[in-house]
Amino acid sequence: MIKNKSIVAGFLFVISSIITIPINAQGWNCFTNSCKSDQRHWTINLNAGTTSCFGDLSIFDNHPLQKMQDESGLAFGIIGTRYFNNIIGLSAQVLTGKMNASLNSISFQSSFIEYNLHGRVNLLGFINKFNDSKFKWEVYAGAGQLLYQTSKSMNNGSDSNPNLHQTQVPEFVYFFGSGISYTILPCITITTDLALRQCQTDRLDNYVKNDDYDYYSYLNFGISYNFCKRN
Repeated sequence: MIKNKSIVAGFLFVISSIITIPINAQGWNCFTNSCKSDQRHWTINLNAGTTSCFGDLSIFDNHPLQKMQDESGLAFGIIGTRYFNNIIGLSAQVLTGKMNASLNSISFQSSFIEYNLHGRVNLLGFINKFNDSKFKWEVYAGAGQLLYQTSKSMNNGSDSNPNLHQTQVPEFVYFFGSGISYTILPCITITTDLALRQCQTDRLDNYVKNDDYDYYSYLNFGISYNFCKRN
């Protein structure tokens, strides 16, 4: 477990180092400069929402509202992005959250932390009239690693001796998603997006059936700070 925490701490250090160095070196000031004239800029996004598991024990996969109510948990993330122009960006993310579900008399609760790299494309950037728009519609995809701990109980959680499973090494995960954002100030953007992830394990819910990989989604709202170069 100490090794796993060291991996995550190192990943956070890399994100902060990548972003802090150019900010300090070039003097970024977004309150006085619009990012429209500085398309090669950095952003930090803080987000929160819900994660939902799609596995052997989930039963509301086709009922979004019921799934959010009964098979989801809170999650929080941080994303650092380097935009190379108004269309393409490269991001690093750390995400942590919880999930739960139950089927018949079996239930599980899972907590996890994920770190990843992914690329972003602003689809509206391909349309000339949206090149400097405050709106963005982005699609993204990437891969990373997942650390999790899952507790499975019988009798709908009344089991006094639940079965516990914890990853010994990070599991590989890949994902894709889409989101929209709106810039309300030169340095402030509000965001919302949804991503679907597949982890290379059937033990996320600690219930193995046919060795099929488990999926989970992350629906969130966030706020970004845009670091724009000082003229």
